[in-house]
Amino acid sequence: MKDDSGLFTDPRPTDDYMVSHVIYIPPPALDNIQFTLIAKYNSLRSRIGELKTSLIQSDQRIMAKQDGPSDRQRAIQAAVRRFPQFELAIHRLIVRSESFLEICEELAEAELALSSVDKTTTALVEARRAEWQELVDRLVGEVGAAVQNSEAIRNLGVNPRPPR
Repeated sequence: MKDDSGLFTDPRPTDDYMVSHVIYIPPPALDNIQFTLIAKYNSLRSRIGELKTSLIQSDQRIMAKQDGPSDRQRAIQAAVRRFPQFELAIHRLIVRSESFLEICEELAEAELALSSVDKTTTALVEARRAEWQELVDRLVGEVGAAVQNSEAIRNLGVNPRPPR
């Protein structure tokens, strides 16, 4: 039996509820269909590859953000580790002063570098450790001076000193 599309079909009832059709497709039409299907398959496969790459990159960005605290949080943590008794003043200063935030961020980076100095070659370990320790000490002094000069501390009448 021929349907409207010009294709031959053969209805075969397989049971009381379903009818199965066998479709006969002439070879020239089959070649066109096969070519179209292959082209669509390749296009979809390429698009799936692009989406996978995009999703992986997105996941990596999200995971990088979730792996640890933000720069601002690390900066606050570095300052509070050195001056825990002035945590509130440090939070207030970071909100009010961009330069104080930058000092605290530098302190966090210097502490991180100091903690990973042992991973460098043995000839450079001591020299690098001394350089980073000097930078950490200078930045701790700057943070302490900024905290000491803040209004909140002056009102309390106390002098911040890093714990020993």
